[in-house]
Amino acid sequence: MSSNLPETKNNTLEKILFVVATPIGNLQDITIRAVNTLKEAQIVFAENPETTRKLFSACGISSRLIKYNDHQPGLETRLAGIFSEINIAALVSEAGTPCISDPGYKIVNYCHENEIKVIPCPGPSAAAALLSVCGFPLHNYRFCGFLSNKKIKRENQLTALMATEKTTLVFYESPYRLRHFLEILAKIKENARLAVGREISKKFEEIIRGDVNKIRKIFENKEVKGEFTLIIDNN
Repeated sequence: MSSNLPETKNNTLEKILFVVATPIGNLQDITIRAVNTLKEAQIVFAENPETTRKLFSACGISSRLIKYNDHQPGLETRLAGIFSEINIAALVSEAGTPCISDPGYKIVNYCHENEIKVIPCPGPSAAAALLSVCGFPLHNYRFCGFLSNKKIKRENQLTALMATEKTTLVFYESPYRLRHFLEILAKIKENARLAVGREISKKFEEIIRGDVNKIRKIFENKEVKGEFTLIIDNN
């Protein structure tokens, strides 16, 4: 099996950061390349090491984990020290593709600015998964991530997006704010069409498509649990 580790012309290893996507629920979604890359990494930067250890245990990976977030003090100094001692590192989020509404961009930016090669190792993404099954036009779309957790600001953000972005809009939302998101959307456009994905690839996966009032009624009468991806057809 070939190694992921490229060599420079003088046969010394390049310094590389692999940005590795991991399963968002179903462990069978891990790629062979991701497993091999994580095994070869000398250090794996993990948003939540406890979650990543479970993945490592299932896949026979024993690489060293280091917890990170984008707000750690002295991050650049810490990274300089780490990369002075190693050549190959990997970056993972708690689940899915790092840096997409998840921490990690500061590590990636540091590597670009310090001549450390950055290589994506693509794989699971909740947004891409729901986009593939929503049935809305996708020649163009905008990924909006999470709106503000403050009610007034969240309402203003969604109102502005619906008014100015005449395309397919993709959001992430927490179970605690889902009903309010749908309430705002119904006020802005009462016949808005959307797709809602809950717990994508997990045991209780649910994908619902319809107008906003239909979906509001569904979630009025059931407990709201899990992680949500929402796609609005605003074309």
